[in-house]
Amino acid sequence: MIDYWYAVPGATDGFKPIQPDDVALRAIPEYTSSSVKGAIEGEKMKILEKSGAPEPQNWGGTSGDHHLWWKGGQKPGDKLVLGFNAPEAGNFRVLGRFLKAVDYGIASFAFNDAKAGPPIDFYNADDVVVTGEIDLGTAELKAGENRLAITIVGANEKAEKGYMVGLDYIVLKPAK
Repeated sequence: MIDYWYAVPGATDGFKPIQPDDVALRAIPEYTSSSVKGAIEGEKMKILEKSGAPEPQNWGGTSGDHHLWWKGGQKPGDKLVLGFNAPEAGNFRVLGRFLKAVDYGIASFAFNDAKAGPPIDFYNADDVVVTGEIDLGTAELKAGENRLAITIVGANEKAEKGYMVGLDYIVLKPAK
């Protein structure tokens, strides 16, 4: 820490003189983001259908420091459909990581038009937070491109009714 002391001309102080080491520059390590291994990043998914304005947003604490932020005038019934590739055909347990905030909605999910698990409430009262991985259920996927549909079904009664959703990533795990 460096302190400065100012005085009128002719004033004296009891401080020792500044030494070269007191003002030496020190390198700050370069920041590198980390991505979750095997994650299909939300911001890299292909947008197939949309209402509102989905766009990548930089957000610390997310995989690769970005997520797909779906915003812009959503209402219940609005849908965002994303394309993603599965490594092979089969049944997969799908885990997703999201963001929650005061103006985020409740959304349901479907993979290739098959409903996946119950709707998820993305409301959080205090601040924007990144969730842990949430189990979206099991999905039958084909090799190559598949569809993830996110549909706004409502909002928490305490929410500011922005109906937004933040998708960090999904991970596919072979189902047993």
